[in-house]
Amino acid sequence: MRKERIAMILILLSVVAALFAGGVDNKTNQNVGFVRNVSRNTEHLRPETVIYNIAGMGFMENGLVAEVGNQFIYKKYTNESGGTEYKDECPVFFFPNIEFVYKKGNWAVGSAFAVAGGGGDLKYDDGTAMTSIMLGGAPHSLDIYSVTFGETTAISYTFGNKLSLAAALRVLTTTQSMELNGSGMDTSYEATGTGLGGIFSIHYKPTQKWDLVAQYRTITKMECDVDDKDGALAAAIQDSFDNDMPPELNLGIAYQLGKAYLSSSFNYYFNKQAKIGNALSATNSDYNDSWEVAGGVDYQLTGKALVSGGVIYTNNGNRKSVNNVMSPVTDSICFSCGGEYKLNEKLTLAGGALYSLYFEDSYEFMGSEIELNKVVVSGCISATYRFF
Repeated sequence: MRKERIAMILILLSVVAALFAGGVDNKTNQNVGFVRNVSRNTEHLRPETVIYNIAGMGFMENGLVAEVGNQFIYKKYTNESGGTEYKDECPVFFFPNIEFVYKKGNWAVGSAFAVAGGGGDLKYDDGTAMTSIMLGGAPHSLDIYSVTFGETTAISYTFGNKLSLAAALRVLTTTQSMELNGSGMDTSYEATGTGLGGIFSIHYKPTQKWDLVAQYRTITKMECDVDDKDGALAAAIQDSFDNDMPPELNLGIAYQLGKAYLSSSFNYYFNKQAKIGNALSATNSDYNDSWEVAGGVDYQLTGKALVSGGVIYTNNGNRKSVNNVMSPVTDSICFSCGGEYKLNEKLTLAGGALYSLYFEDSYEFMGSEIELNKVVVSGCISATYRFF
Protein backbone atom coordinates (compact mmCIF):
# COMPACT_ATOMS: atom_id res chain seq x y z
CA MET A 1 0.00 0.00 0.00
CA ARG A 2 2.88 2.36 0.81
CA LYS A 3 4.38 1.72 -2.65
CA GLU A 4 1.06 2.63 -4.25
CA ARG A 5 0.93 5.90 -2.30
CA ILE A 6 4.48 6.74 -3.35
CA ALA A 7 3.62 6.02 -6.98
CA MET A 8 0.56 8.29 -6.81
CA ILE A 9 2.54 11.12 -5.22
CA LEU A 10 5.20 10.80 -7.92
CA ILE A 11 2.41 11.29 -10.47
CA LEU A 12 1.20 14.31 -8.50
CA LEU A 13 4.62 15.96 -8.40
CA SER A 14 5.06 15.40 -12.13
CA VAL A 15 1.77 17.21 -12.71
CA VAL A 16 2.82 20.03 -10.37
CA ALA A 17 5.54 20.95 -12.87
CA ALA A 18 2.80 22.15 -15.22
CA LEU A 19 2.76 25.27 -13.04
CA PHE A 20 6.20 26.07 -14.41
CA ALA A 21 5.57 25.13 -18.07
CA GLY A 22 6.35 27.62 -20.82
CA GLY A 23 3.53 29.12 -22.84
CA VAL A 24 1.00 29.01 -20.05
CA ASP A 25 3.69 30.61 -17.89
CA ASN A 26 4.30 33.67 -20.11
CA LYS A 27 3.26 36.87 -18.37
CA THR A 28 1.70 39.74 -20.32
CA ASN A 29 1.41 41.90 -17.19
CA GLN A 30 5.15 42.62 -17.00
CA ASN A 31 4.63 46.34 -16.45
CA VAL A 32 2.33 48.64 -14.50
CA GLY A 33 1.10 50.05 -17.82
CA PHE A 34 -0.65 46.75 -18.56
CA VAL A 35 -2.73 47.05 -15.38
CA ARG A 36 -4.21 50.41 -16.46
CA ASN A 37 -4.54 49.45 -20.18
CA VAL A 38 -4.09 45.84 -21.30
CA SER A 39 -3.38 46.73 -24.95
CA ARG A 40 0.38 47.42 -24.93
CA ASN A 41 1.85 46.29 -28.26
CA THR A 42 2.01 49.74 -29.86
CA GLU A 43 3.58 51.48 -26.85
CA HIS A 44 6.20 54.07 -27.94
CA LEU A 45 5.97 57.00 -25.50
CA ARG A 46 7.13 55.39 -22.23
CA PRO A 47 10.11 53.29 -21.07
CA GLU A 48 7.87 50.19 -20.95
CA THR A 49 8.29 50.04 -24.73
CA VAL A 50 11.43 47.98 -23.93
CA ILE A 51 9.07 45.22 -22.77
CA TYR A 52 6.20 45.40 -25.26
CA ASN A 53 7.60 47.00 -28.42
CA ILE A 54 11.36 47.52 -28.54
CA ALA A 55 11.13 49.29 -31.93
CA GLY A 56 8.93 51.89 -30.26
CA MET A 57 12.04 53.33 -28.58
CA GLY A 58 12.80 54.99 -31.92
CA PHE A 59 9.74 57.25 -31.61
CA MET A 60 10.36 58.43 -28.05
CA GLU A 61 11.65 61.91 -27.27
CA ASN A 62 15.41 62.47 -27.15
CA GLY A 63 16.93 62.10 -23.69
CA LEU A 64 17.14 59.66 -20.79
CA VAL A 65 13.98 58.46 -19.04
CA ALA A 66 13.42 55.69 -16.46
CA GLU A 67 10.45 53.99 -14.80
CA VAL A 68 10.06 51.99 -11.58
CA GLY A 69 6.82 50.21 -10.71
CA ASN A 70 5.25 47.43 -8.69
CA GLN A 71 2.05 45.38 -8.80
CA PHE A 72 0.09 44.17 -5.76
CA ILE A 73 -1.84 41.01 -6.58
CA TYR A 74 -4.66 39.36 -4.65
CA LYS A 75 -5.61 35.90 -5.85
CA LYS A 76 -8.01 33.20 -4.78
CA TYR A 77 -7.51 29.75 -6.30
CA THR A 78 -10.16 27.20 -5.37
CA ASN A 79 -10.71 23.55 -6.16
CA GLU A 80 -13.62 21.50 -4.94
CA SER A 81 -14.50 17.83 -4.78
CA GLY A 82 -17.21 16.01 -2.85
CA GLY A 83 -18.52 19.24 -1.38
CA THR A 84 -15.17 20.21 0.19
CA GLU A 85 -13.39 23.35 -0.99
CA TYR A 86 -9.64 23.81 -0.89
CA LYS A 87 -8.14 27.24 -1.50
CA ASP A 88 -5.01 29.34 -1.87
CA GLU A 89 -5.25 33.06 -1.02
CA CYS A 90 -1.57 33.94 -0.73
CA PRO A 91 -1.14 37.54 -2.02
CA VAL A 92 1.81 38.77 -4.07
CA PHE A 93 3.28 42.05 -2.78
CA PHE A 94 6.47 42.11 -4.88
CA PHE A 95 5.96 42.08 -8.65
CA PRO A 96 8.43 44.75 -9.87
CA ASN A 97 9.37 46.35 -13.16
CA ILE A 98 12.27 48.71 -13.99
CA GLU A 99 13.03 50.18 -17.42
CA PHE A 100 15.09 52.96 -18.94
CA VAL A 101 15.53 54.34 -22.47
CA TYR A 102 18.18 56.68 -23.83
CA LYS A 103 17.50 58.17 -27.27
CA LYS A 104 19.60 60.51 -29.36
CA GLY A 105 18.74 61.20 -32.97
CA ASN A 106 18.03 58.01 -34.91
CA TRP A 107 19.52 55.70 -32.27
CA ALA A 108 17.98 54.47 -29.02
CA VAL A 109 19.04 51.96 -26.38
CA GLY A 110 17.04 50.58 -23.51
CA SER A 111 16.96 48.00 -20.75
CA ALA A 112 14.23 46.37 -18.66
CA PHE A 113 13.85 44.09 -15.67
CA ALA A 114 10.47 42.41 -15.12
CA VAL A 115 8.69 39.19 -14.20
CA ALA A 116 8.49 37.14 -17.41
CA GLY A 117 6.79 34.06 -15.95
CA GLY A 118 5.33 32.71 -12.72
CA GLY A 119 5.61 35.25 -9.97
CA GLY A 120 4.28 33.94 -6.69
CA ASP A 121 3.38 31.26 -4.17
CA LEU A 122 0.58 28.73 -4.13
CA LYS A 123 0.00 27.89 -0.47
CA TYR A 124 -2.59 25.22 0.21
CA ASP A 125 -2.51 24.94 4.02
CA ASP A 126 -5.08 22.14 4.01
CA GLY A 127 -3.85 20.46 0.85
CA THR A 128 -5.87 20.21 -2.35
CA ALA A 129 -8.70 18.08 -3.62
CA MET A 130 -6.26 16.00 -5.64
CA THR A 131 -3.70 15.46 -2.88
CA SER A 132 -6.44 14.68 -0.36
CA ILE A 133 -7.83 11.98 -2.64
CA MET A 134 -4.37 10.53 -3.15
CA LEU A 135 -3.44 10.62 0.54
CA GLY A 136 -6.73 9.24 1.79
CA GLY A 137 -7.69 12.46 3.57
CA ALA A 138 -4.56 12.54 5.75
CA PRO A 139 -3.70 16.08 6.99
CA HIS A 140 -1.05 17.78 4.85
CA SER A 141 -0.02 21.06 3.23
CA LEU A 142 1.44 21.98 -0.14
CA ASP A 143 3.56 25.02 -1.02
CA ILE A 144 4.65 25.72 -4.62
CA TYR A 145 6.72 28.69 -5.78
CA SER A 146 7.85 29.77 -9.24
CA VAL A 147 9.23 32.98 -10.72
CA THR A 148 11.11 33.78 -13.92
CA PHE A 149 12.78 37.18 -14.12
CA GLY A 150 13.58 38.68 -17.51
CA GLU A 151 16.39 41.17 -18.20
CA THR A 152 16.22 42.80 -21.66
CA THR A 153 18.81 44.97 -23.41
CA ALA A 154 17.61 46.53 -26.69
CA ILE A 155 18.80 48.84 -29.47
CA SER A 156 16.78 50.53 -32.22
CA TYR A 157 17.38 52.64 -35.32
CA THR A 158 14.82 54.95 -36.94
CA PHE A 159 14.65 55.65 -40.66
CA GLY A 160 13.17 59.11 -41.08
CA ASN A 161 10.04 59.54 -38.99
CA LYS A 162 8.14 56.47 -40.22
CA LEU A 163 10.11 53.26 -39.66
CA SER A 164 11.97 51.87 -36.66
CA LEU A 165 13.80 48.53 -36.46
CA ALA A 166 15.06 46.99 -33.23
CA ALA A 167 16.75 43.94 -31.74
CA ALA A 168 17.34 42.81 -28.17
CA LEU A 169 18.84 40.12 -25.99
CA ARG A 170 16.76 38.76 -23.13
CA VAL A 171 18.17 36.76 -20.22
CA LEU A 172 15.69 34.67 -18.24
CA THR A 173 16.43 33.37 -14.75
CA THR A 174 13.96 30.96 -13.16
CA THR A 175 13.59 29.72 -9.58
CA GLN A 176 11.22 26.93 -8.59
CA SER A 177 10.46 25.12 -5.37
CA MET A 178 7.94 22.68 -3.92
CA GLU A 179 7.28 21.48 -0.39
CA LEU A 180 4.83 18.75 0.62
CA ASN A 181 4.37 18.25 4.37
CA GLY A 182 2.32 15.66 6.22
CA SER A 183 1.08 12.13 5.67
CA GLY A 184 4.60 10.75 6.24
CA MET A 185 5.58 11.78 2.70
CA ASP A 186 7.42 15.05 3.42
CA THR A 187 9.28 16.04 0.24
CA SER A 188 10.86 19.22 -1.06
CA TYR A 189 13.13 20.48 -3.82
CA GLU A 190 14.48 23.70 -5.29
CA ALA A 191 15.63 24.30 -8.84
CA THR A 192 17.19 27.17 -10.81
CA GLY A 193 17.92 27.79 -14.48
CA THR A 194 19.08 30.48 -16.91
CA GLY A 195 18.45 30.98 -20.62
CA LEU A 196 19.17 33.47 -23.41
CA GLY A 197 16.77 34.55 -26.16
CA GLY A 198 16.38 37.23 -28.80
CA ILE A 199 13.70 39.81 -29.68
CA PHE A 200 13.16 41.42 -33.10
CA SER A 201 10.72 44.26 -33.73
CA ILE A 202 9.46 46.62 -36.44
CA HIS A 203 7.31 49.73 -35.91
CA TYR A 204 5.87 51.56 -38.92
CA LYS A 205 3.99 54.86 -38.91
CA PRO A 206 2.35 55.40 -42.32
CA THR A 207 1.11 58.72 -40.90
CA GLN A 208 1.59 60.41 -37.54
CA LYS A 209 -1.79 59.08 -36.41
CA TRP A 210 -1.24 55.39 -37.22
CA ASP A 211 1.03 52.82 -35.51
CA LEU A 212 1.65 49.34 -36.93
CA VAL A 213 3.86 46.97 -34.92
CA ALA A 214 5.19 43.41 -35.21
CA GLN A 215 7.53 41.80 -32.67
CA TYR A 216 8.91 38.27 -32.33
CA ARG A 217 10.52 36.71 -29.27
CA THR A 218 12.62 33.63 -29.97
CA ILE A 219 12.46 30.48 -27.89
CA THR A 220 14.54 30.65 -24.72
CA LYS A 221 16.17 27.32 -23.94
CA MET A 222 16.54 26.72 -20.23
CA GLU A 223 17.91 23.79 -18.27
CA CYS A 224 17.04 23.80 -14.58
CA ASP A 225 19.46 22.32 -12.05
CA VAL A 226 17.98 20.89 -8.87
CA ASP A 227 19.99 22.50 -6.09
CA ASP A 228 18.34 20.90 -3.09
CA LYS A 229 16.12 17.84 -2.71
CA ASP A 230 15.05 16.20 0.50
CA GLY A 231 12.46 13.86 1.96
CA ALA A 232 10.71 10.59 1.25
CA LEU A 233 10.76 10.99 -2.53
CA ALA A 234 14.17 12.64 -2.93
CA ALA A 235 15.64 9.65 -4.76
CA ALA A 236 13.05 10.05 -7.54
CA ILE A 237 13.85 13.72 -8.21
CA GLN A 238 16.10 14.40 -11.20
CA ASP A 239 19.30 16.44 -11.02
CA SER A 240 18.22 18.60 -13.99
CA PHE A 241 15.37 19.09 -16.47
CA ASP A 242 14.42 21.28 -19.45
CA ASN A 243 12.16 24.28 -18.90
CA ASP A 244 12.04 26.34 -22.12
CA MET A 245 10.09 29.56 -22.61
CA PRO A 246 8.31 29.28 -26.00
CA PRO A 247 8.50 31.69 -28.94
CA GLU A 248 6.02 34.55 -28.99
CA LEU A 249 4.54 36.79 -31.71
CA ASN A 250 3.18 40.24 -30.80
CA LEU A 251 1.14 42.37 -33.22
CA GLY A 252 -0.38 45.80 -32.68
CA ILE A 253 -2.32 48.52 -34.48
CA ALA A 254 -3.33 51.92 -33.11
CA TYR A 255 -4.87 55.22 -34.19
CA GLN A 256 -4.80 58.68 -32.60
CA LEU A 257 -8.36 60.01 -32.69
CA GLY A 258 -8.27 63.51 -31.25
CA LYS A 259 -7.37 63.16 -27.56
CA ALA A 260 -8.01 59.40 -27.61
CA TYR A 261 -5.32 56.86 -28.52
CA LEU A 262 -7.14 53.70 -29.63
CA SER A 263 -5.10 50.49 -29.75
CA SER A 264 -5.49 46.76 -30.26
CA SER A 265 -3.01 43.96 -29.55
CA PHE A 266 -2.65 40.29 -30.47
CA ASN A 267 -0.23 37.81 -28.89
CA TYR A 268 0.41 34.23 -30.00
CA TYR A 269 2.44 31.77 -27.91
CA PHE A 270 4.02 28.79 -29.70
CA ASN A 271 3.82 26.47 -26.69
CA LYS A 272 4.31 23.30 -28.71
CA GLN A 273 7.80 24.42 -29.78
CA ALA A 274 9.03 24.52 -26.18
CA LYS A 275 10.65 21.52 -24.53
CA ILE A 276 9.25 21.26 -21.02
CA GLY A 277 10.20 18.61 -18.51
CA ASN A 278 10.02 18.68 -14.72
CA ALA A 279 11.89 17.57 -11.65
CA LEU A 280 10.47 14.05 -11.81
CA SER A 281 10.14 13.34 -15.52
CA ALA A 282 11.70 14.31 -18.84
CA THR A 283 8.26 14.09 -20.49
CA ASN A 284 7.12 17.39 -22.00
CA SER A 285 4.00 19.14 -20.75
CA ASP A 286 1.32 18.83 -23.38
CA TYR A 287 -0.26 22.26 -23.83
CA ASN A 288 -1.70 23.62 -27.06
CA ASP A 289 -0.53 26.92 -28.52
CA SER A 290 -2.27 29.88 -26.85
CA TRP A 291 -3.29 33.39 -27.88
CA GLU A 292 -4.83 36.60 -26.61
CA VAL A 293 -6.47 39.65 -28.14
CA ALA A 294 -6.87 43.06 -26.47
CA GLY A 295 -8.28 46.52 -27.06
CA GLY A 296 -7.71 49.70 -25.10
CA VAL A 297 -7.83 53.48 -25.01
CA ASP A 298 -5.71 56.26 -23.50
CA TYR A 299 -7.56 59.59 -23.22
CA GLN A 300 -5.74 62.85 -22.51
CA LEU A 301 -8.01 64.75 -20.12
CA THR A 302 -5.68 67.70 -19.67
CA GLY A 303 -2.05 68.51 -20.34
CA LYS A 304 -1.19 66.71 -17.10
CA ALA A 305 -3.85 64.00 -16.65
CA LEU A 306 -4.53 60.87 -18.71
CA VAL A 307 -7.11 58.13 -18.10
CA SER A 308 -7.12 54.69 -19.69
CA GLY A 309 -8.87 51.35 -19.84
CA GLY A 310 -9.01 48.12 -21.79
CA VAL A 311 -10.11 44.51 -22.07
CA ILE A 312 -8.21 41.35 -23.01
CA TYR A 313 -9.38 37.81 -23.77
CA THR A 314 -6.92 34.96 -23.31
CA ASN A 315 -7.18 31.44 -24.71
CA ASN A 316 -4.62 29.64 -22.58
CA GLY A 317 -4.18 26.46 -24.61
CA ASN A 318 -5.10 24.23 -21.69
CA ARG A 319 -6.23 20.61 -22.11
CA LYS A 320 -8.24 18.63 -19.56
CA SER A 321 -5.71 15.79 -19.73
CA VAL A 322 -3.01 18.06 -18.25
CA ASN A 323 -5.02 20.58 -16.24
CA ASN A 324 -4.85 20.22 -12.46
CA VAL A 325 -5.45 21.94 -9.13
CA MET A 326 -1.81 22.99 -8.71
CA SER A 327 -1.81 24.84 -12.03
CA PRO A 328 -5.43 25.69 -12.91
CA VAL A 329 -4.92 26.93 -16.46
CA THR A 330 -8.23 28.30 -17.71
CA ASP A 331 -9.31 30.86 -20.30
CA SER A 332 -9.95 34.36 -19.01
CA ILE A 333 -11.17 37.86 -19.72
CA CYS A 334 -9.56 40.82 -17.93
CA PHE A 335 -10.70 44.41 -17.46
CA SER A 336 -8.26 47.23 -16.75
CA CYS A 337 -8.48 50.91 -15.82
CA GLY A 338 -6.20 53.61 -14.48
CA GLY A 339 -4.34 56.74 -15.39
CA GLU A 340 -1.28 58.95 -15.27
CA TYR A 341 -0.60 62.37 -13.74
CA LYS A 342 2.33 64.55 -14.71
CA LEU A 343 3.50 66.30 -11.56
CA ASN A 344 6.07 68.37 -13.44
CA GLU A 345 8.22 68.25 -16.57
CA LYS A 346 10.35 65.46 -15.12
CA LEU A 347 8.10 63.26 -12.93
CA THR A 348 4.97 61.30 -13.89
CA LEU A 349 3.01 59.01 -11.56
CA ALA A 350 0.75 56.21 -12.79
CA GLY A 351 -1.63 53.70 -11.24
CA GLY A 352 -4.34 51.26 -12.15
CA ALA A 353 -6.45 48.24 -11.32
CA LEU A 354 -7.04 44.96 -13.13
CA TYR A 355 -9.80 42.40 -12.60
CA SER A 356 -9.25 38.96 -14.11
CA LEU A 357 -12.29 36.75 -14.57
CA TYR A 358 -11.36 33.11 -15.19
CA PHE A 359 -13.83 30.61 -16.61
CA GLU A 360 -14.54 27.63 -14.39
CA ASP A 361 -13.28 24.24 -15.49
CA SER A 362 -13.39 20.69 -14.19
CA TYR A 363 -11.68 17.38 -14.74
CA GLU A 364 -11.89 13.83 -13.42
CA PHE A 365 -9.24 12.41 -11.11
CA MET A 366 -9.35 8.84 -9.73
CA GLY A 367 -13.10 8.68 -10.25
CA SER A 368 -13.82 12.05 -8.61
CA GLU A 369 -14.89 15.27 -10.33
CA ILE A 370 -12.70 18.24 -9.36
CA GLU A 371 -13.92 21.77 -10.10
CA LEU A 372 -11.36 24.53 -10.70
CA ASN A 373 -11.80 28.27 -10.34
CA LYS A 374 -9.70 31.34 -9.64
CA VAL A 375 -10.04 35.10 -9.31
CA VAL A 376 -7.18 37.62 -9.55
CA VAL A 377 -7.36 41.33 -8.69
CA SER A 378 -4.33 43.59 -9.18
CA GLY A 379 -3.39 47.12 -8.25
CA CYS A 380 -0.25 49.02 -9.24
CA ILE A 381 1.76 52.20 -8.95
CA SER A 382 4.76 53.54 -10.85
CA ALA A 383 6.96 56.60 -11.20
CA THR A 384 8.58 57.75 -14.44
CA TYR A 385 11.41 60.27 -14.31
CA ARG A 386 13.01 62.16 -17.21
CA PHE A 387 16.62 63.04 -16.41
CA PHE A 388 17.10 65.20 -19.52
